[in-house]
Amino acid sequence: MKKVCIALFSLFFFVSLAGCQSKAEEPLEFSGETQSWLAAITLYPIENSKETA
Repeated sequence: MKKVCIALFSLFFFVSLAGCQSKAEEPLEFSGETQSWLAAITLYPIENSKETA
């Protein structure tokens, strides 16, 4: 189970980084869940910056 959680978190993190490289100016929303956990993250673009926080 621990390996599955680590793999899912790693995949989620990679997708988040790839999403940060987009030119979209709207917030990016990511979510996921299983029977034992739930996660939701919203990333907002920073004005005059190439990064997203």
